[in-house]
Amino acid sequence: GISTPYALNVWHSGNYPIVLGTSGTERARIDALGNLLVGTTSGGRPLTVRHPQANATATTYTGGLLIHDEANSIASHLGAGVSYDGGNDHAWIQNNSPAGACLLALNPAGGSVLIGTKTAIETLTVSGRAFLANQTAPATPTGGGVIYVEAGALKYKGSSGTVTTLAPA
Repeated sequence: GISTPYALNVWHSGNYPIVLGTSGTERARIDALGNLLVGTTSGGRPLTVRHPQANATATTYTGGLLIHDEANSIASHLGAGVSYDGGNDHAWIQNNSPAGACLLALNPAGGSVLIGTKTAIETLTVSGRAFLANQTAPATPTGGGVIYVEAGALKYKGSSGTVTTLAPA
């Protein structure tokens, strides 16, 4: 067993989970492999966090992980999770933002990346300005094109290899 003075030791000598719950409902468990499962009874990863409605037929839910500074200040945090609002699944990563702000949203199912907004207009939607650092001309892309800045000029290089200056320096 485990013996540490003044510590609360919870352990099981058998190949069984340790289960924690409230109001007659399981909330978390440590499975026989040492994985911490929150909101679920299976996961197979060292840490699995699942919203209680994730497997239900819900129209909306949001679940995730929020890490605060030591003062537990909402003004200084990192959050990551998933949201579903009736067809718009997305994963999110957010930090140091006022309540309700969405600084970055990733939607692998729909292929969208949202920055500074919660509404996808195109595959990449940016609400605000975008900064492009000076770069040298890229290799010729296949089946598309690349927008870049070279020596302060905005340029486009297409799959034919032609470079077009969109805006001079």
